[in-house]
Amino acid sequence: MERNWGNIRKWIVRRRLEGLLVVTICAHARISRKIFYYWWNRYQAEGWKGLEEKQRGRPEGPELDEALKEKVVKLRKRYGWSPNKIAGYLNHKGFCADHNQVYLIIYEAGLNHSMTEPRKTWGTKRFQREHVNSLWQADFKLCSDDYWMVSLQDDARAA
Repeated sequence: MERNWGNIRKWIVRRRLEGLLVVTICAHARISRKIFYYWWNRYQAEGWKGLEEKQRGRPEGPELDEALKEKVVKLRKRYGWSPNKIAGYLNHKGFCADHNQVYLIIYEAGLNHSMTEPRKTWGTKRFQREHVNSLWQADFKLCSDDYWMVSLQDDARAA
């Protein structure tokens, strides 16, 4: 059975205001003291309104300007730019937009081109020679104080 947390919150605050002990309130409501003090502190800070359920998740920003939407769609259609590039261009021109907003505009306009086939993977083929000492690789790295670190690697298979 689902508990009505709005009523429970109000009940625990009323009982505390009546002078009931916290331990007794927690036992009757079947909640931890941590939960009790969470709601009690919210009541003390915000009053009865603090006991109401708050909206969760990412807050929604202001409605996007139509001129911004038109600019984004125009740039996407004309140049095919990514959301990052469009956002950077628009910020440079004085518009306030981030790449998430630009992506949302592109998606809603139906200009998001999803991939039709999986990406190609590179570097999965090993170049291994049949005989020892037939292929060597040398790596050079400039370290501090003009010292060079040189590593040589043979492609021989471990026996």
